[in-house]
Amino acid sequence: MHAGFERQVLERPQALAVLCGDERWSYQALNERANRIAHRLLADGVQAGDRVGILLERGPWMVAAVLAVAKAGAAYVPLDPAHPVQRLRETLEDCAPRRVLSQRSLSQHEGLSSVAVLCVDEAERWSDQPVWNPSSQGIGVDAQALAYVIYTSGSTGRPKGVMVKHAAAANLFAWVESTFAMGPSDRVLFTTSLSFDLSVYDLFGVLWSGGSVHVARSEDVRDPARLIELLRSGITFWDSAPAVFAGLVGSLTEEVSRDLRLAFFSGDWIGLELPDAVRRAFPRCEVVALGGATEATVWSNYHRIDRVEPHWKSIPYGRPIWNARYYVLDARGEPSPVGVPGDLYIAGDCLAEGYWNRDELTAERFVPDPFVSGERMYKTGDRARYWADGTMEFLGRSDFQVKIRGYRIELGEIESALQACAGVRDAVVVARGEAGSERILVAYWQGDAIEVSTLRS
Repeated sequence: MHAGFERQVLERPQALAVLCGDERWSYQALNERANRIAHRLLADGVQAGDRVGILLERGPWMVAAVLAVAKAGAAYVPLDPAHPVQRLRETLEDCAPRRVLSQRSLSQHEGLSSVAVLCVDEAERWSDQPVWNPSSQGIGVDAQALAYVIYTSGSTGRPKGVMVKHAAAANLFAWVESTFAMGPSDRVLFTTSLSFDLSVYDLFGVLWSGGSVHVARSEDVRDPARLIELLRSGITFWDSAPAVFAGLVGSLTEEVSRDLRLAFFSGDWIGLELPDAVRRAFPRCEVVALGGATEATVWSNYHRIDRVEPHWKSIPYGRPIWNARYYVLDARGEPSPVGVPGDLYIAGDCLAEGYWNRDELTAERFVPDPFVSGERMYKTGDRARYWADGTMEFLGRSDFQVKIRGYRIELGEIESALQACAGVRDAVVVARGEAGSERILVAYWQGDAIEVSTLRS
């Protein structure tokens, strides 16, 4: 995943790689900082296949940290400071990281009490470390090495870690670069959480192609007016759940910028009115719908939205990216005829390895591919159908998983948390409202009289 970045360092060392607020780091400066952290991790005993947690506030050090873990031959595990302490502890207990990269302001976070922490913003820790790239010999950096483990919601209340190799991510980066001419003139406004797998492309993928990453600080992400202002600062590429951008452009009646040339929307239903709203504010912008699953490495299908047809009920799911295969199968496991709904499966080089420490769940969701001997396919839990021209249409879920503002949520995880509260005998959680920015979660419970504020906390 970091090979493209290191290639850019050699070819364009002084080009801008990352900026945030008043900080601007060149490719060479970012590489040297990442290398120092990587060498320190290796000196501390981090080995091939180890996990390294990352608990950092939004900023350029977050970019250096993920690069450093990859350079050290380990797999990074995102840890969100905004997550509940119990969720962080469960994640750390499950993935057993060799180290956690954090910062001074978060080093005493109560969720980190059981792990060894290195603060990336303590210069004295890194100043004596080499600035050159660690040798890949002996540290397990190759295409089949584990690159990251991202935890997603689990129906039993236990989050599950999706394991992705370098090769699957590199396939995605190369596809985006070739298909959408991503290159040195591009700049992404990075707004997503590191725990959201869109961040994998925003950081590694954009740097792979020589672009720059404008990291939006936490206070920027929470302020729509500030994000609109940042979009006027030479941003060419946007990547988010559709609800996030819909909240920005919904009230705009005038042109914002001609620099934005590409907007990727994924993770949830795209409103039929959104593409035209985007083009009114950003006249040069191409709007692309993407789909897939964390288990299929960020995106594995796409649809370029040139025109929204009057008869559409939703934006099409589209077609597979390079080296990905999609099957729509009936209850017998046979391909559904054109126009007939079925269960959606993903196969090909985009697939994750499975779930960390969850062999039984991996075997349940990653099943043998009946059409390609020796390969697997992922049971998405989605329903879909094919159109006559080969385009896929997404039809929703076949289980109790929902999407809220792009986040994948198993309703059972919240029900389990409620049922563990004193005085609650039973609970059920449902999603109300239309998909998109208006959708909310509503919980119902039976039991003793309990203050709502107590349950919420």
